[in-house]
Amino acid sequence: MNIGIVTLRLSQNYGGILQAYALSEFLKDSGHSPILINWKSNVKKDSNKRKLCLAVKKLLYVVTSNPRWYVRNEVDYEKVYSPLMCFINSNFDNMIDNALPANLNQKNFDGFIVGSDQVWRPKYFGEDRIGWAYLSFAREWPNVKRIGYSISFGTEEWEYTKEQYRECKQLVQLFNSISVRESSAIGLCDSKFNIKVEHTLDPTFFFTKDDYVKKFNLKHEQISNGKILTYVLNMTDEISTVINQIELQTEEKSFSVIHKPFPQYGPIAISEYIAPTLPQWLRGFYDAEYILTDSFHACVFAIIFNKPFVAFGNKRRGLTRFRSLLSMFNLQNQLIMSVNEFKFDLFEHFDWDSVNKIKEGKIMFSKEYLLNNLIKT
Repeated sequence: MNIGIVTLRLSQNYGGILQAYALSEFLKDSGHSPILINWKSNVKKDSNKRKLCLAVKKLLYVVTSNPRWYVRNEVDYEKVYSPLMCFINSNFDNMIDNALPANLNQKNFDGFIVGSDQVWRPKYFGEDRIGWAYLSFAREWPNVKRIGYSISFGTEEWEYTKEQYRECKQLVQLFNSISVRESSAIGLCDSKFNIKVEHTLDPTFFFTKDDYVKKFNLKHEQISNGKILTYVLNMTDEISTVINQIELQTEEKSFSVIHKPFPQYGPIAISEYIAPTLPQWLRGFYDAEYILTDSFHACVFAIIFNKPFVAFGNKRRGLTRFRSLLSMFNLQNQLIMSVNEFKFDLFEHFDWDSVNKIKEGKIMFSKEYLLNNLIKT
């Protein structure tokens, strides 16, 4: 089957890229032809007021050379994240890039898989295009299979407007089957859409540690410069203090698998800020003895690689993703809401045999759910 994969646009998010890659590879291994629909960027054009403001700042920088007035442009960001874009362009054979509904032809698709990641969260997918994530463009396409796999709302709160809700409630009834990534989404689908759904794993779990080592040739990547992996998207002085404490206690160095943060003002030497490649990012998990993170997918890879970890909760970005994942593996104590809750013994006493037993069962169920629904008439 030719299967369109509908997920968030792939660009700068390691976890988002890897979940789409894992799903695509699994489909290929199962005899299908996946087609990644990589949507056109939803970044809105600058208003005339903002354009004027930027023009004034650029002029001030030329006149004064004061770094405060330097305007960083999109080319800078494209260069920083070029290793990720290179991976995307090289590893999705049938990608439709910068896609819009008008670009999609019914004759090219036997079905669609929506997911995974926070694809049903309007503020992430796009407030004015959330219907696309419910396959609004295929509303009138007969005989097209519609499957939701490990879909995430990203939060336990209902974030839809009345108009979004009205459209999506109609579209969701056309789906052949739906599974969700978070346990809280089961209740949302029941109460808002009046549908029953299954609970499945993020597709990154479809590969084992050995699979990732082999597929990404990790043993030939440069060894990480430390044993304490920090993948913190919202770094604070308090978290930095915790990292220093761990370094002192373990006598090991910390290292990061994220590009250096940009300075607040002034031009930069782009070569010093290039983001790690996907293999370099994964090599960090391979080498780590301790992991500190506030990222959902970093928790996933800590579990896949069987590495002790502590997750810092971030209410603004959503906690239900972490709570659902960690409670599934009886690791809910690894999520802390404040640095004051951190204790070094959180890194100890992991029962990986128990975790792996649960993981194997969940992976089997998740794969069977997907394959059975693809062949179901």
